[in-house]
Amino acid sequence: YVLEDTSGTRDLAELRTIQDWYLRYQLTAVPGVSEVASVGGFEKTYEVTVEPVKLRGYGISVARVMSAIKASNQDVGAMMMELTEREYMVRGLGYLESARDIEDVVVGATASGTPIRIADVATVQLSPDVRRGLADLDGRGDVVGGIVVMRFGENALATIDRVKAKLAEIEAGLPAGVVLRPVYDRSDL
Repeated sequence: YVLEDTSGTRDLAELRTIQDWYLRYQLTAVPGVSEVASVGGFEKTYEVTVEPVKLRGYGISVARVMSAIKASNQDVGAMMMELTEREYMVRGLGYLESARDIEDVVVGATASGTPIRIADVATVQLSPDVRRGLADLDGRGDVVGGIVVMRFGENALATIDRVKAKLAEIEAGLPAGVVLRPVYDRSDL
């Protein structure tokens, strides 16, 4: 299938985000589906450009910057906390969601205890990831799509029917103007 924006208001990066963070997870949950491979478009990534002079001035290594970002971008499992004879379940959601979140990650401290943030030693910007190919449909140019892979040993027709039903369900919840178009259907084989 491919995602098409009939309104012309979304770029390939937005369509790829819908594919990677919504469609792929919905379709992977369909019984009989092994994986959903995303193709085409632009994957968003945050680019952190360190400034060597500032790193040296603060005595911070590039490895420290990398480990601080990695440590700040994880979920922390739920734990029990006891407070005034009551127990509370606590879970830390630590995923970085924006360039600002990354800029605010602390990588060290000055001698006086002032936090040194990523923003103090680097610039952070949203940029497209390195492309390793593209998907073209009917010679009209770059598109975003997904390839649904069936689990080994599953009933192909039953799995395809479930995928089609899920696609119809998903399409109703997509942003206005975004439609799903099947491009390869094995149910006729």
